[in-house]
Amino acid sequence: MAESSIHLEEALGRDPKAAKAIISKLNTAKSDFSKNLNIALNASKLPKPVSKDKKRIAIAGEILKNPKSEFGQYATIILITDEIIERESKYSELDIDDAEITLGGDLKMSGTETTWTYKWEEFKFGVHNKFFLTVINAFILSIKNA
Repeated sequence: MAESSIHLEEALGRDPKAAKAIISKLNTAKSDFSKNLNIALNASKLPKPVSKDKKRIAIAGEILKNPKSEFGQYATIILITDEIIERESKYSELDIDDAEITLGGDLKMSGTETTWTYKWEEFKFGVHNKFFLTVINAFILSIKNA
């Protein structure tokens, strides 16, 4: 399409210098993008797997397939921790019903404290998003064919 503007300018008897400058900028941008993309893709390597535990790989696959994860298609799953770690977190909420200050300056409060304890097992994994890689590869092809 950019080359069409050159032909139009020439057909109208005008100097196509501005159109040629834009095409030059577009070609430079394509070239720079390709170089930077290759640098980024070469830098984004998954680590070597620490474990090949089929059970954890299956769990990771289920996590990725869950629509709530919004991950999409994926490639090979790599386990990057060698064991399952047990984690625990507590959250408390305090509901004060009454507060009294004595003549001696002491504060006495009464109420209810509710505590929730969350326990889970955790491991880490890495994976390339297949959609991202497909889009990048398609974009590279479109740049090469332009």
